[in-house]
Amino acid sequence: KDYDGTQRYPLLLLVHGYNSNYHEYDYFVNYLTDAGFAVLLFDFRGGHESNSLSDGKLTQMSYDTKLSDIRAMVSFAEALPMIEQENIIFVGHSQGGMMGAITACTEGLKDRFKGMLLLAPGMRHVTYLDEFGSLENLPESYTILYAKVGRDFLYSAIKYEEIVWNEVKDYEYPVKILLGSNDELNKEAGVQEITAAFGENASYEMVEGGYHDFRDDVLPTLMPETILPFLNSLVS
Repeated sequence: KDYDGTQRYPLLLLVHGYNSNYHEYDYFVNYLTDAGFAVLLFDFRGGHESNSLSDGKLTQMSYDTKLSDIRAMVSFAEALPMIEQENIIFVGHSQGGMMGAITACTEGLKDRFKGMLLLAPGMRHVTYLDEFGSLENLPESYTILYAKVGRDFLYSAIKYEEIVWNEVKDYEYPVKILLGSNDELNKEAGVQEITAAFGENASYEMVEGGYHDFRDDVLPTLMPETILPFLNSLVS
């Protein structure tokens, strides 16, 4: 959108999922900018097996590198004169939703976000520990959804999952969690579990007819009826 040098806008940091990139939100952005939000998109380092604007390999990516990238994006946003610094909102999809929960537990980051919208957040990683028996037995590489990650990813997933379930209840701002009824990756029970873990400031909604990626089949209704009212409530 054109910027005239005087207006300021609330900012949505759009955080993509596993083995993906910022194009995940191509279908999403115009709804948000037309509603008066600025959006900041980026690619995690090592966030995609072959198609990323950032450097790094998928086997080098971990939740620690992702958290470092989010810190960098917040620092970048803090230098933008058109942003309402008091109105920065986290939007995460799939594994980006897990990053929302991790961010909500991280000192120096959690208070920068006025609220969170988490779309089909993927949360449970303890099965890695169940599968390999101990942290010492984690393999150097492991294939998840047809893409290979490294040991650091597995280790950080287990580490941060424990932190999230213990500490996410202390996040003080509103959280909206959405799951499509046709989601092929996430189960409703798991999404309800993370909603409960966030506590009284979080709400969960099943999106009838929605799939994991919330594309155009549901967005024309979902945006005006659910997403934009929630986002607007955070900045009003």
